[in-house]
Amino acid sequence: MDERKWIERILAGDTQSFSCLVAKYEKMAYTIALRILENREEAEEAVQDAFVKMYRALSDFHFDSKFSTWFYRIVYRTALTALRQQRMFVSYEEAGPVDLSNDEVESATALLEREDRKEMIARTLKKLPVDEALLLTLYYLEECSVEEICQITELSASNVKVKLFRGRKRFYEVLQDKMKFVMNMNEKDIDHLTRKLMRGTAEQPSASLNSRIMALIIQEKKRVYKYYIKKRFTPVGIFSMFVAYMLVL
Repeated sequence: MDERKWIERILAGDTQSFSCLVAKYEKMAYTIALRILENREEAEEAVQDAFVKMYRALSDFHFDSKFSTWFYRIVYRTALTALRQQRMFVSYEEAGPVDLSNDEVESATALLEREDRKEMIARTLKKLPVDEALLLTLYYLEECSVEEICQITELSASNVKVKLFRGRKRFYEVLQDKMKFVMNMNEKDIDHLTRKLMRGTAEQPSASLNSRIMALIIQEKKRVYKYYIKKRFTPVGIFSMFVAYMLVL
């Protein structure tokens, strides 16, 4: 079943269909939040908040963009708010790419076959500026386009391209500390290998996150229902129902 059907069912009151969205997006949402907050517990709290915000705003989503782009923007903003900083992403002046010297990196085959590749990539990304680590994650792991990253982060296309360029360069500068076998790579090769290295390295949230999110969604549904009932049975609400009833007669 596609997202449109899930959303239609959720808006019709089928809470269980929301669990399908949670199962599909919780890993990437958690990965985005963790890249920003760099703390697992805080990242999970941000993801919970983001899913609740998404549930509340679901009726306002009209598929003008990809659902994932729309939701990841909510996650991004929620994580930034949780970080309690006035400004997290410093705007770069418009800049063109600088020349890259041939980087010496670990043999591509050996690196891709390492059992601890996921852990190694996570440690490497932690050493990068937060904004560059996040953009590399969105671009290479989630395979977002530059345009989609602009929609999520509200950065200009030129800024996104510069940050990706600098992020790749810094990514391999950090990896150089882990070299055993080296090879010279040009910029195109680095881009290709980065995509392969980051494939399948989404962070794994705790097993209980899904159930905690769904518990919050059920609470939210009950809250909305109580508010609706309370509002409906005010004197004005009762009078409106009476007028509607009389019109039917």
